[in-house]
Amino acid sequence: MLTLFRNLLRSKFALLLIGLLMIAMAAWGVTDIFTPRVGDNLGRTGDRVISVNSFDREIERFLQRMAAQQTDPDADRPTKLALAEEGQIPLYFDVVLRRQALLAYAADQGLSAAESSARTIMTENRQAVQANIRQSQGRETAATILEDIQGQLTNSYLGLGTIAALQPPSAFAELFFAHRDEVRRVAYFVIDEDDLDPIPEPTDEDLETFFQTNLPTYEEPEYRTVSVLHVTFEDFRHLTPVTEADIRDEYERNIRVYSAPQRERDIAQLVFDDRAAALQASGLLGAGLTPQEVADQTGALSVAVTKLVREDLSDNTYRDDLFSSMEGTVAGPIEQNGLWTVGRVEAIIPGAPLPFEAVSDDIERELQLAGADARFTQVLDEIDDARGAGSSLEEIGQSVGVPVLTLPAVNQGGRTRDGGFGLLPVSIVREDEGGERFDADAFREALELTFSLFEGETTQRVLLPDQTFYYLRVDKVDAPRTPELDELRDELRLAWRQTKREEAYDTLAADIEARLEAGTAFIDQEAATLGAEVVRIPEGVDRNILPGEVFPPQAVSELFATKPGEAFVSELNNGRVIALVESLERPDRARLATLAATDRAGDRASAIESDLEFALQQAILSSVEIEENRPLLEAYERQLRGE
Repeated sequence: MLTLFRNLLRSKFALLLIGLLMIAMAAWGVTDIFTPRVGDNLGRTGDRVISVNSFDREIERFLQRMAAQQTDPDADRPTKLALAEEGQIPLYFDVVLRRQALLAYAADQGLSAAESSARTIMTENRQAVQANIRQSQGRETAATILEDIQGQLTNSYLGLGTIAALQPPSAFAELFFAHRDEVRRVAYFVIDEDDLDPIPEPTDEDLETFFQTNLPTYEEPEYRTVSVLHVTFEDFRHLTPVTEADIRDEYERNIRVYSAPQRERDIAQLVFDDRAAALQASGLLGAGLTPQEVADQTGALSVAVTKLVREDLSDNTYRDDLFSSMEGTVAGPIEQNGLWTVGRVEAIIPGAPLPFEAVSDDIERELQLAGADARFTQVLDEIDDARGAGSSLEEIGQSVGVPVLTLPAVNQGGRTRDGGFGLLPVSIVREDEGGERFDADAFREALELTFSLFEGETTQRVLLPDQTFYYLRVDKVDAPRTPELDELRDELRLAWRQTKREEAYDTLAADIEARLEAGTAFIDQEAATLGAEVVRIPEGVDRNILPGEVFPPQAVSELFATKPGEAFVSELNNGRVIALVESLERPDRARLATLAATDRAGDRASAIESDLEFALQQAILSSVEIEENRPLLEAYERQLRGE
């Protein structure tokens, strides 16, 4: 075989292939060829990708921070479901995307925080880190926490580097307050669809022109229809009969398992006034001597064997050593009030057995799962034999009692024709605690398999993270196509009418704005012509306004970017705001002097700092290539909502 490869490498064909590869790398660059793309990830910033799993960890951390800030112990803890139902997931994704863009920029410029600095913080907070890993049930690891700390340090360095040693001049104070406290008098009215001339129905010629103009929008990509045989433990639970006698036998045979937690322990404790003697006693206890023998040899001040519960001991380490271990474990010495104490676990007192009725359902489930596990292993061999014999998926499914599912056709983005998310049966995995989650890696693998097989071809066995497996077959390949106009007539009609509606809005608003700018009409006159009402805010609008509080939120930025006497137009979801800035009032010199005299430099610095940090972030974001996968984010939201 190696000889064959060597001969192939010496052939003209191999030289041609290598030459083409070199030309490709020269044309596009090695780094461009191997740069990660957004693919099945939620987003990409530079060389950093945001996977579903990593974003899910970010959500978990965000929820932990929110829970830590709660002061009411009876308040409901924030959940992912609550965030999804409140529409907060896309907002937090934007925060994560911006943060990752800053980290990508820092890495590219060599400004990332040193890993050693992050490790130092982890070492100093070892107990908190370990508690975080335990509470996350495997979602967090030392590596992910280290990466998170390093990212936080990097973002902090970028911000501090921008504003370090910032000293705003005192002369800046009056300018600062003149800008902050200016008040704008604005008059505005809203035009809606009732103010437009009726939008006519499109003719066949209109639809044909619109269709040809927007042809790329309506081209359909390649779609593939697949069938899957997905074998899980749950498929065989109902096939394992469990009688009440089986349940009771299991209960009695493992009664300690079905007992209340072991709270009490017999603990031997020896007290000394000398640390060296306590250390000697620790060694003798570990060697198996009785507590009294050790006391006699080491001169203990006291020795006692008592029944204790965890709450009886105050020292955390000493308590954990004695109540998280087996019989014979030695703990200490620890110092308390100038004395040294050594302890050993003499006996673990079993908890009281739980009532049979309280645990019988759990025992039945465990026995069923044990039987299902045995059948699951047996089925692996049966399926391999059937595959070797040339049986179809349907024949195999019928023989093992598992249905074959035909899934909706998907494109290379994983979307179905109706815009839904495809391949979900082989992308949802079970959690150890019984829940389910969308697994991005499983989805990516299923999608890659779907578009790497020929029509009619079936995969080998594919193992999922929850130890279930599936076989996937490509049933049909629909080549890319452009639909006929008649297939899209209703959709095209709605799109054409919406386009004409937006054009009518723009034309009407532009005409009104031009007349207001030219002074040939007044805003009250224009509003009266349309039967609209002009709104004026008596107290005016300053920069402390909350968007949408007394003025349309879409128009706030335009309001403060427009000069007095000028008009502007702002888009609404279904209409336009026509506004005229009638006047601008700034604090007088006396007021500015009073504000400047009572101001602290720190307040002015804070305002400048926020502007500088924002400007830096915007500059960085414009220099980093950012990609988003909003359909995958929507699928993640739907999964959280249980849809």
